[in-house]
Amino acid sequence: MENSIPQPTSLSDVKARLPAKSPGSTDPRSWETLREFCVVSMQRHDLLATERLEFAKAALEAISKKRQAQGLKPIEYVAEESWVRAYAISEFGPDPSDPVRDPKTAANAILSNIGEDFQEISELSERWYEKGIDTIRRLRRVKNFVKPLEPVIPHLAVGTRERADAEDWLSLWPRLP
Repeated sequence: MENSIPQPTSLSDVKARLPAKSPGSTDPRSWETLREFCVVSMQRHDLLATERLEFAKAALEAISKKRQAQGLKPIEYVAEESWVRAYAISEFGPDPSDPVRDPKTAANAILSNIGEDFQEISELSERWYEKGIDTIRRLRRVKNFVKPLEPVIPHLAVGTRERADAEDWLSLWPRLP
């Protein structure tokens, strides 16, 4: 089936599509198309850093619009947002005054939306390969969810609760399926 959602072609095209009343604003596919274009564009090294950061901001806005259009739960969109923030922090450096590159914002978004008990996940990660498929999927979701913490942790203040929790959760990553 052919995708009837027109592909964006530039940053100005993206910005024109972001307002809530733009054409296709109720179709989640239009927001996913926009998100994909922005994520790819923010990684293009032939563009200026300022333009790439604008694409990162636009990607976050498209994710928010997609969430609204689909009525997604946090677990379904926070991971996408976290990957964008983690990339922006690792590529352009942290900036506490920029919501896209604020390490504390990035860490808190993940930590407050994991929706799992650390001790339980730690115990389940032992011999995970002997567990049922539902448990394995649950552990895999946690693994995908915590990975964006990796580039964020070095920018969190030592001795803070955010850093300790982020380090704990990320320490499980190698043990998860």
